[in-house]
Amino acid sequence: MDRNELGALLVQAGLGSPRDHALISLLAMNWLRISEALGADIDDVDVDRGHRTLRVVRKRRLRRRPDGQAAGPPGRDHQADLTAHLRYSFITAALDAGVPLRDAQEAASHADPRTTMRYDRARASLDRHAT
Repeated sequence: MDRNELGALLVQAGLGSPRDHALISLLAMNWLRISEALGADIDDVDVDRGHRTLRVVRKRRLRRRPDGQAAGPPGRDHQADLTAHLRYSFITAALDAGVPLRDAQEAASHADPRTTMRYDRARASLDRHAT
């Protein structure tokens, strides 16, 4: 999704139920994973120096396959696929808008900057693609 499509998604979400709007907004504006958004509780909302805040529990450690590679969280579903797509779109949009890689890394809660750099490389590859 490009920035206009993301904006349209947020507008559409605003026309739906308050629950759907809140969930899409949490996922999109805060680069949350579905487990992080669904784990949020009203008691985790606060105000800090005039800013509304939400305390979230960030990503759990990934399971490992026998070959040592990350296997991803158990029970991945379509909602999780949407979350991954939203995170990818917003991280790419942030990088397109000039957000420094380190800031994008922190906002996405990537432990390793190479993870965030993959989004930047994918964006650059598309920009250079002949079609």
